[in-house]
Amino acid sequence: MSALQQRLRVGIGRAQSGDRRRSWQAFGAKAGSVGLLLCLVATLTTFSGWLGLVLVGLTTLLLAFDRRLGPIPAAMLVMLAIPVGRGAEVGLATITDIPIRPHDVAALVGVGLVLPGAVAAAVRRPASLITPATVPFTVFLLVGLGALVVGVLDGNELRDIVRDTRWWSLYAVGLLALLTRTPPAALTRALIWGMTLYAVVIMIGMLLPGFPGGLKLGAYFYDERMRLHYGQAIFLLPLAAYAVTRAFRRPIPWVAVLGLAAAAVSITLTRALIVTFVGVVLLALVWSVVRARRGDHDNGIGSAIRRLGPRIAVLALAVVIGLAGGVGVYSAGIRIWNGMESGAGIGPSSDRPAVDASSRLTGREGTDLASQGVGRLPSYARAFVQTSHSPLLGNGMGQLTFVNWVRGEFAGHTRNAQPGVDNAYLTAGIKAGAAGIAAITLLLLWPLRRFLAVPRRRMWAWYMPAWLGILGLSLIESFAVSGYAPFTLSALIALPLLRFRPTS
Repeated sequence: MSALQQRLRVGIGRAQSGDRRRSWQAFGAKAGSVGLLLCLVATLTTFSGWLGLVLVGLTTLLLAFDRRLGPIPAAMLVMLAIPVGRGAEVGLATITDIPIRPHDVAALVGVGLVLPGAVAAAVRRPASLITPATVPFTVFLLVGLGALVVGVLDGNELRDIVRDTRWWSLYAVGLLALLTRTPPAALTRALIWGMTLYAVVIMIGMLLPGFPGGLKLGAYFYDERMRLHYGQAIFLLPLAAYAVTRAFRRPIPWVAVLGLAAAAVSITLTRALIVTFVGVVLLALVWSVVRARRGDHDNGIGSAIRRLGPRIAVLALAVVIGLAGGVGVYSAGIRIWNGMESGAGIGPSSDRPAVDASSRLTGREGTDLASQGVGRLPSYARAFVQTSHSPLLGNGMGQLTFVNWVRGEFAGHTRNAQPGVDNAYLTAGIKAGAAGIAAITLLLLWPLRRFLAVPRRRMWAWYMPAWLGILGLSLIESFAVSGYAPFTLSALIALPLLRFRPTS
């Protein structure tokens, strides 16, 4: 066989292999989209049991074939789009009394598909684990391993150890993304798609009538109101900032997305998130105006502001409409709920009066709780006392902390005890002491270091305002212990670091 014939055969084989790969990618994109739609429908109706877990696993696997995503972004998309927490956690499947969320299955599929490649890369180049990009992840995981040993030696309950180990280890996703060179565009795409779907789902969930097994009824009986306050809401900040930066080029669709995100934030009725959201939108808006004519030296900032004035007004109006409209729709919905559903025997009972939605925004709800030892500040004080018993290494995985409240009818596995407090750093401190606080602080601040090194990167226009908002909320919310937030947080930490490409 001549050399020309050999080259032709090799070329034909590669073309056929490429065709098969593209056909699988197309199939994964279409079938995965259908599966994701079914997951969302099931979430609104009766998402529970093993059938839901299988559906989520297959959907994640199919979307991983999509060339626009890949394994880790596919898992991120599924985990963000499907609400979890509070009312959505009713009827979960369990293994030896340990609840299994659909998000756990999505994470398992996404990580399982890239783990062999990441291990192979680390074996070929051990130094790739100690680069400016990977150091914070490696340190955080090593500290977590020490906390796991402490928890086992102290005899903490196995169920609680497994839960804490799960969320701590999910921060390794950022490390896996770095080792396997996950495309930054795929992570961004998964974030934007996932949060847009999430906003749509909670809007539909709010407007649907309450019925047994449904998302709305479960949320009400957990928190005495239809308050869809899931951990995913924090990731509406990147969605909003991204929408602002893109609205200058394509105003109509992205202003619509921004309004949808604003309405979704307002439904949470969490004051800190609403204020942070507005701040992030305004910061991204200013940043975008300043950079609107980057590279055009003939036009200054003032000229750009004058030209972009109408669009700025449209964006500001979208924020106002989103916030006001979301709260208004919520208030109307809760009144309809109280008036219609209670008579059917599935709404609020007579011994559980309806909660005024506006009280969450005005601060009138629970103003005297601190004097009763209830609320964030008293729980912070208790966390400090717990950590002081073992200030360096903490109390280990599985350590609980006392809280003086119970959510609705769901007291949880241990009454008046939680795996953490509403502060990401103190929660890490309870498990791993000062070492844990230092490790999670290093991890969450690492993108800012990258920003100072490369301040003109295009991604920073939306990323930095959102990340500053996330850092602010990490002081008053514990996004650490949720089974999905560490997955997305670690991926977002890795996003600006991917240029290091440790395996190249």
